Amino acid sequence: MRRGVAASLVAAAATMLGGCGDDAFTPTLAYRMLSYPAAAGGACPPSFAEAPPALAGATRARLTYLDSETGALRCDVVLGLDDGAAVIAVPDKTRPVDLVVEYVDDAGEVLGRGTTRGIDLGATGTVDVRVAASGAFACGLDRAAAPRAFHTATLLPTGEVLLLGGVAGPPGTDATVDGATGLFLQTKAEIWSPDTGELRLVSIPGAVPRAFHQAFVAGVDGDVVRIAVVGGISVTGDPATTPALVVGTDLRLEPSADAMGAAGEIISYDTARRTWSRAALDAAVDLLPRAFAGQTEPGATLAASGGLDLATAGRPVQL
Repeated sequence: MRRGVAASLVAAAATMLGGCGDDAFTPTLAYRMLSYPAAAGGACPPSFAEAPPALAGATRARLTYLDSETGALRCDVVLGLDDGAAVIAVPDKTRPVDLVVEYVDDAGEVLGRGTTRGIDLGATGTVDVRVAASGAFACGLDRAAAPRAFHTATLLPTGEVLLLGGVAGPPGTDATVDGATGLFLQTKAEIWSPDTGELRLVSIPGAVPRAFHQAFVAGVDGDVVRIAVVGGISVTGDPATTPALVVGTDLRLEPSADAMGAAGEIISYDTARRTWSRAALDAAVDLLPRAFAGQTEPGATLAASGGLDLATAGRPVQL
């Protein structure tokens, strides 16, 4: 590892000016290390002021630059938190990098970590890196736009998390649920980025509203990630006006009279264009609609078994 003109880090606004070599270099990027909002009394604050990471015992920051396309190490450097601003020259500024920042103590134990992906080294401005304390909870920067329960949170190869399906109160209300009204399917999908703490709504044309399902990454083809969505409860009517669950007698909550097993589908996410599409699985060939089924994570094959075919009065189905 070679160091550049300086090797230090300002902990307060954590400003560093970019690259890991000693070649002639004119910095155009500044890196700013920021913390996540702290929880108080088990709740996240409605608003917060930006602040640097405050990790007791941390004395140094290790910066690792990885090639965004291959994941190969581009360069790395360790900087003291109490020193001045650093100039770091990263080789091959024509290719984007992912920056991993780790706050460590004198013994080398990692006390906090953050990642920012797809940095254009030829750009100008400031790159923020959110650092979260190791082994601790932190508040996200955004609140989810759609309340939901009994949904899936699927980790994608991009590092993002897809929040899909679930149930909530009647559309247009907050998270409060009226047992007499029932629970309705959440038709909105969201993407959460752990790197930035941000959430955004996404549109998946034709996706089947469902809850109590399972969703796994089934494969990657270039920039396209394919997600297998299997099982769960859907409804025969408009999900905005037709409850999927009602207060039951034998169970606290049970499927409504309009509930049915949800058919399987493959959701495709083009990560370069940020577009979504879906394709139904043929129930006669691929997979029967079912609720509360068991599913293995994809490997050489994808197996699903059991569950209820709610379209035939709760008749058990097996595969």
